[in-house]
Amino acid sequence: MADKDKDGDGVDSITSLPDEILQHILSSLKTATAIKTSTLSKRWRHVWFGTPSLYLVWMGHDMNFDSINKTLARYTARKMTSFQLYSGKNIGAPEIDRSIELAMSRNVETMSLDIRFSDE
Repeated sequence: MADKDKDGDGVDSITSLPDEILQHILSSLKTATAIKTSTLSKRWRHVWFGTPSLYLVWMGHDMNFDSINKTLARYTARKMTSFQLYSGKNIGAPEIDRSIELAMSRNVETMSLDIRFSDE
């Protein structure tokens, strides 16, 4: 018979880590993936809000700028170490401006923009 875990108490040791460590881990993921962790438990619901990095990827015909704006509005970290924005599809100037303004307001250390424009 297999043990639940090494010490047998069934405790989730990752969830018990401090927010700062969880946020550091989540900052290595694309922001959309980090947000999905909010469904793991109540404890995880707001952890991604304070990650030190945002990595936004806007692609395809299903780009929903309202959800992107909500994502940016929920972001609470005071200091941002990294901001990456990739758009494989046309994106409007207001969305670009809002993203850059957010990063600048958080004293971003590193910013990377890869924005594709076409005549479509």
